[in-house]
Amino acid sequence: MAESIAAIFNMTLDMLDESKVVSSPDDDTAAARLLNRNYTQTRDEVLSAFPWRFAMSRSSIASTTTPSFGWDYAYAFPTEALRVIPPTIDGEWEGVPIPHEIEGRVILADKAPPLKIRWIKRVEDVTLFTPLFTRAVAAKLATYVSHRFVGKQSYTERMIRIYDATIEEARRVDSLQGTPQRAEQDDWLRSRYG
Repeated sequence: MAESIAAIFNMTLDMLDESKVVSSPDDDTAAARLLNRNYTQTRDEVLSAFPWRFAMSRSSIASTTTPSFGWDYAYAFPTEALRVIPPTIDGEWEGVPIPHEIEGRVILADKAPPLKIRWIKRVEDVTLFTPLFTRAVAAKLATYVSHRFVGKQSYTERMIRIYDATIEEARRVDSLQGTPQRAEQDDWLRSRYG
């Protein structure tokens, strides 16, 4: 877990083989200003890219309006939601998907209220970040600023590889958490052995 935004900035600089050090995101240095300017957007991108368990939330939401055509109900995203995980019946992680469409920050569906959803929330408290998330943010941030610091495309490509590998590692770690789906609930097995 990151102890501060400055720690994330310093990890980014380390990835770029930069000897500069940032004491605070508000440092009056070119490095701190550039990293600070790109940090919030990058953090939210990385949060949205993967269902990080520390950023997951769930809600049971009521329909807000009736769409003019195509669907029976419209459900507004929770205010803090960056992304909604595709809804399923009863909100189960690997449950039966509910046909839906997303327009702006509204979920359109034919399912009657309430709609149980899981969603990724914006997390600003760095002490809640996992080590893999911290590394992913630093690597993604490095992809955006590498040319300004190093001026070499090879660094950008290296940061993309680090970011992709971190997300893949997060998938592996994530698969080890929680209760695995029972084999008899597997649709493939049911269809094969009916």
